[in-house]
This record gives sequence, structure tokens and C-alpha cells, in this order.
Amino acid sequence: MTPAADHPPSQKTAAVLTAVLRACAEHVAQRAGLPAILEASRQRDTPGLLRFLTWSASYHQAEAARLEREARTALTARKATEAAWRTVARWLTLCLHPVLLLMLADRPDSLTQEIRGLQWWAPYCVDAAAEERERARHAHAEADSLRTQQRRRPRGRRPTLVDTP
Repeated sequence: MTPAADHPPSQKTAAVLTAVLRACAEHVAQRAGLPAILEASRQRDTPGLLRFLTWSASYHQAEAARLEREARTALTARKATEAAWRTVARWLTLCLHPVLLLMLADRPDSLTQEIRGLQWWAPYCVDAAAEERERARHAHAEADSLRTQQRRRPRGRRPTLVDTP
């Protein structure tokens, strides 16, 4: 237990709060209507959770597809930039010009820096896309599990929250 003041409570306070929380948990666990309350909660929350998981799976799939496109674009751009770098290097051998030196130098906005960035960006996008695919797979699995649980439950009379005399 940590209060808002960020220092631990005294032993007496911790003992009292622990005892109160245990008593509350025991009281709730002993209620005769607890299974009905839990079932009603599941029935109420499951559709919303299924909607969220379905949205989450499609979002992560779309994000993975975007990152894969970005990786392909980065690979293409890197090849083009490397070709430009080789062309500038050939020109430099023919004519020693300061602009050509700046294009090849290891400095911001040079072809060398652009190649370095693209060499890093493409693998990063591939790894991030794999992570997004895994998140989508996990959301699908959770949604499938919830649907399976829904099908297994009997569709009879809904449980009541109040015991009838």
C-alpha cells in the first residue's frame, strides 16, 4: 500500500486496511447471488469487449500493413539513394567539385546520412509490423475465446440479481 504522499503507511494503518479489505472480499464471496451477479456482468460486458477486440485486431492489422508498405518504400528509396551516391562518386572522380564533396560527406542532409537512416528504418518497420501482427493475432484469439465461452453458456432464463422469496 502506498498513499498519495508516496510514503508507506504505518503498520497499524496497513493492518486495519488489510483487515477491512479481507472482510469485504469474504462478504462478497459469501453472497448467494454472486454467481448470478458475475454472469450478468459477463453478459453485459462481453458484447462491448468483443467490439473492442474486433476493432483492435483490425487496427493492428492495418498498422502492420502500413508498416510493411513503409519498409518496402524504404528499401526502394535506399536502393535509389545508393545509386545516386555511386553516381555522385563517379562524377567526383571526373571533376573535383565542393558540392559533390558535400553530397558524399558524412553530414546532415547528405546522401550518406540518408542511406544510413534508410538502412535503419526498413528493418525497424519490418520488426514493428511483426509486433503489430502479433497484437492482432492476440486480439483475434481473445475474441474467439470470448465467442466460444458465449456459445458454451446455456441460453435459458437470465439469472436474477435479487433472490426471490
